Amino acid sequence: MAESHWHLGALALDQGDLVQAEQETRTALALAEASGYGWLRGGAFRTLADILLKQRRFDDASEVYRRALEHARQVGSRRQQADCHEALSALAEGRGDYREALGHARQHAALQAVLLEQLVVAERLPELQQYDLSQKPPIEQLLDLSTDALPLDASAAGAALEPALERVVRASLGILRIEFVAIWLRERAGADVVCCSVAGPPGLPLAPGRVLAAAELPLYHRLHAQVSDPLVVHDARLHPAAAELPALFGPAGVRSLLEVPLRVRGDDLGFVSFGQLGGQRNWTRDDVLFGTHLASLVERILGQLEHVAIQQALERSNEALELRVAQRTRELELANLALEEASLTDPLTGLRNRRFLLRYLDADVALSVRRHEDRATRLVDADLLFFLVDIDHFKAVNDHWAMPPATRCWCSCASGCAWWCARPTTWCAGAARNSWWWRANRTATRRRCWPSGSAWRWPSAPSSWRTAPRWR
Repeated sequence: MAESHWHLGALALDQGDLVQAEQETRTALALAEASGYGWLRGGAFRTLADILLKQRRFDDASEVYRRALEHARQVGSRRQQADCHEALSALAEGRGDYREALGHARQHAALQAVLLEQLVVAERLPELQQYDLSQKPPIEQLLDLSTDALPLDASAAGAALEPALERVVRASLGILRIEFVAIWLRERAGADVVCCSVAGPPGLPLAPGRVLAAAELPLYHRLHAQVSDPLVVHDARLHPAAAELPALFGPAGVRSLLEVPLRVRGDDLGFVSFGQLGGQRNWTRDDVLFGTHLASLVERILGQLEHVAIQQALERSNEALELRVAQRTRELELANLALEEASLTDPLTGLRNRRFLLRYLDADVALSVRRHEDRATRLVDADLLFFLVDIDHFKAVNDHWAMPPATRCWCSCASGCAWWCARPTTWCAGAARNSWWWRANRTATRRRCWPSGSAWRWPSAPSSWRTAPRWR
């Protein structure tokens, strides 16, 4: 508010409204003196003196310059002292008081010499800086911190968050030359914020893990929920939530604050507080830029942490999906095998059915034919025998004893044939109605069946079969 009145006074002075300019400037000066705003007092004194000079009120202007000179001595500003001595020398010369004018002129010259010497030394600092390797300048420290990728291990991303934030807050103290830094993160489930990392003097009443409930500091929470730009506060007493700051920083309080919000993909994650405890800090444009860049590093760390969490969740989801797919594939394979087995087996007797013989009989006959045509294998396992077994009087058994006993009789006969075909030299035959087919081979081990009512046509026997196939 004091700065607003001061700017309004300067604007009225430019427009020529000296009465309004004097009123606004005196209001700004009173507010600055009440709040201890030293920098604004110096500027307000200078503006008020210019107004009085334009009004030709030289005595009042001299009094204002004397007050400004006393203030400049208190704050140690040689530049303001030199300007005040120069103005007082000119006013004393106008009044004809040459002795006073000469005294102010000599003091002005002495201060100018000191300022000139400091200016020469300051101009030589960049030349000498390359030989000073004891400490890097703030801009180099910030670049070193920025070039580091701050990697987070995917296997321990949560454990790597705290060291990464600790490194940023420690470096911030040297980059901004401030007394404390604190990183506050907002909980996802509510509006409370938690102090995740802090660096400062031992007496600072802040510690990692401290929770600031919205009910405890409602104005402070509401302010940071609405602000999207850095909050620059030269004097903490002018903070929008100044009444709640003692509850946060203790009775000692904080003198200056620079608070930068943290946002990742538009989500409000919290804020970073840079502060001065011992004395007031007038934040410069470079301070705000450096603080904003440090906050962006914290945002990058939080973004990497969120990326690692999403990646781990996707990996777990993919593993679970692959496991389900493998399980379903195995179930389908077993179901297909069961269906195929059921399609090739007679459900009553358990022997192979007509479908099975139709699938394999062509290949077996062709194999036997090839072996008979080959002289080397003609006498070795080349014979193929088929047997037809018929059960006599089965219809009478069925008519007399009905279905269950007839079925048991049928299954018993089938089991007997299957037992006989279980020899290593025989391939089992199948069952259909009241007769069975089976074929035998010397060294075969598979079991197959063929129904008697089929329309199978036997292939013509090779010319080498001069006699009937041999069975041993």
